[in-house]
Amino acid sequence: MQQENMLSQLQQIQCDLKSGLRTLEQVELMLSEESPPNCYSDALYVIYTFLQGTYQELVQWSWAYEQAELP
Repeated sequence: MQQENMLSQLQQIQCDLKSGLRTLEQVELMLSEESPPNCYSDALYVIYTFLQGTYQELVQWSWAYEQAELP
């Protein structure tokens, strides 16, 4: 039961992180389309890239954990 709860929490974290990534991506896109481009756009892109890598790693760990728990 505790393991199912842990997996559920991991999946919720993935969902929250993915939502944050979508928002960050849209803000970065809006700033980069300004004329002249906003100086924060590059910084947001770096943050987005880092968080996207973290998200992918979390997905892989969650999948591995779920597979290890299957009977």
